[in-house]
Amino acid sequence: MEGQMEGQYEHEVEQMSSTDTTLPQSVDTAGRSSAKHTRTRKLTSLAWEGFDNLPMSADGKKRVKCKWCLQTYSVKANFGTTNMLKHYGSCKWRELEIFGGRSPLDQNVYREKITIAIIKHNYPFQFVEREGIRDLHKYLNEEAIPISRNTIKVDVIRMYSRERDNLKRALGQVKSRICLTFDLWSSCTTDGVSSPYGSLY
Repeated sequence: MEGQMEGQYEHEVEQMSSTDTTLPQSVDTAGRSSAKHTRTRKLTSLAWEGFDNLPMSADGKKRVKCKWCLQTYSVKANFGTTNMLKHYGSCKWRELEIFGGRSPLDQNVYREKITIAIIKHNYPFQFVEREGIRDLHKYLNEEAIPISRNTIKVDVIRMYSRERDNLKRALGQVKSRICLTFDLWSSCTTDGVSSPYGSLY
């Protein structure tokens, strides 16, 4: 009798061991799913309107690309979009598209560039009144306003006064002694030229 009971007990143990009692990994003992749901953060910055997301690079860094000039920037979760916003507001290719293929002309910058060219290359003031130059500037930008020789003369004198004052302020901050050397030479047109050189001691 005892032998029969022991055999029956061993048979029940074998049946229990052969039964799979493991639960699915995605379901806990209370019947609830153990999968975690992640929420995607909404991109609200204005900078994202001008950039496209790029695939993850080999070094594991996330990068974005400007839609206009194709310049790329590295994006980190702990940092904001300050660099992207700066580029979004200053991208020249974006400005060209917004203004119909041509950026707006700043007349003050235009006049200063001409003034620098006249001083640097020793052009006569009549340079700005020559028909070919005016046609060229008008072709490059229709908003360019022609300048007379009297106007450019005033601009040259104004730039000279400004740079002279800047030089005075710079020299006033120098604590050491200054040695000035003058070199006299003649140009190809036999004009006498004096070139000063300065050294700090």
